Amino acid sequence: MKKLFTILLFLSTFLLAENKIDTKKQIQQEIFNSIRVFEESLTIRDKMVELYNKLHAKSSTKQPLSGKDLEDLSNTTSSFLKQREKLYDLATKYEKETKSISNDKESKDIQMAKVSISLASTLLMYDNWMLAISQYQNDNLLRFHLNNPDSGYGIGYRELSKMASSFASSQNRYRTKSAIDWYEKNRQNDEIDFENYKYISTLIKNSPSYAIIKENDTSNIINTKIEQTTFDFIDTGKSVKNETTNLVSLLFGNTVGMVATRKGKLYDSQEILTSTKSNLKAGDILLEKTPFRLTDSFIPGHWGHAALWIGDEQELKELGLWEHEAIVPYHDKIKNSKHIIEALREGVVINSMEHFLNIDDLAVIRDTDIAINKRKNIIINAFRQLGKDYDFNFDANSCDKVYCSKLVYLAYGEVPWPTSRTLDRFVVNPDDIASYVVGSDSFEIVMLYHDGKKIKDNKKIAMKEFLNPKPTIQASVK
Repeated sequence: MKKLFTILLFLSTFLLAENKIDTKKQIQQEIFNSIRVFEESLTIRDKMVELYNKLHAKSSTKQPLSGKDLEDLSNTTSSFLKQREKLYDLATKYEKETKSISNDKESKDIQMAKVSISLASTLLMYDNWMLAISQYQNDNLLRFHLNNPDSGYGIGYRELSKMASSFASSQNRYRTKSAIDWYEKNRQNDEIDFENYKYISTLIKNSPSYAIIKENDTSNIINTKIEQTTFDFIDTGKSVKNETTNLVSLLFGNTVGMVATRKGKLYDSQEILTSTKSNLKAGDILLEKTPFRLTDSFIPGHWGHAALWIGDEQELKELGLWEHEAIVPYHDKIKNSKHIIEALREGVVINSMEHFLNIDDLAVIRDTDIAINKRKNIIINAFRQLGKDYDFNFDANSCDKVYCSKLVYLAYGEVPWPTSRTLDRFVVNPDDIASYVVGSDSFEIVMLYHDGKKIKDNKKIAMKEFLNPKPTIQASVK
């Protein structure tokens, strides 16, 4: 009997451990899926702001909106509302996890991850309202259109007013304030044993709403009751308008979606810009690091982004590529100094070096042992990615969508770039490209900047140190 009891105890312990492992795997997958939703939401927020700037210029001068304007408005609004539903589902999914705190480390990490996912989702909905949608609220014509239904795009009646009511709800503010208080009390310097958790914690801490709700008594934030009695009376209380008027200034960086705390150390330096452009050759790989941006915390390793320099008009003509069918549609942009192809949240685009250099670290990488035909093929492959959507699934083995280092992976198709298998998909990261270059005789590092300073000698050794940083020795405190 004693032996049977021991066996049953062992089995129960084993099953409990297995269940905990499964739970941890499940939450890891949930973190990745949540980040994908967050990234998509930031992309759509960018589009809503960009569209507002375009349409407000017309409405403010009493010009009519074209059919294309109305199509863009309905299409983008529909995408925003669908994305908001995803955020709402995440925001409410783990709301009850704040009732208590677990004791053991693993259970506490799981609980903290769950709460952080819901809190980040909630704050992102607040931020999206304040930094994008509230602008439409303050434009009479655009407000009218967003409150009108459009069955062709699945847009219901008075959607803008519903969002305004949710934003103004003191009950919602109180629930969010409670979640923030729990998060502040129980977080331990982001030391949570989950991959990419830092992205979520950074998103929370950089949220303008986080600071506002944390520092204010939620009962006094908005005192004006929102009227919803008739369709004609669709303005929210003045306190909503006042609270959102100046919040755009809380954002940093070049785009609304990119949460950034400052400009890059290589930004706006004419000397660095001229030197870099003079040393580039069509087909060169560009790696960069922006530790001041939210997205940098999502990419594992040192380097956070990869892109391709595709050359200027003269070089493309010398290569015999200027009249290629994949390049002709971009003649005007190339003539306007746009010589970099990169995959950003809005998709694969062609940008200028001036835009790209808002960074701290830069590596220019070149295959010095490549035949001219292969180099031409790399450039054409890069152009063929333009216009594709961003791959929020980060799957290297697909062609319909592209993320930054996957652009290099596809363009340099014959190079055996190292990949890793994460959550049932193959991933290639910017550090994978760098690590291959360090061990390759054919690739060289043409230029290297770190923390805003140029590294002239032993560039591959320096790159290796970036990829394998020495552990920091901390003195013990008694």
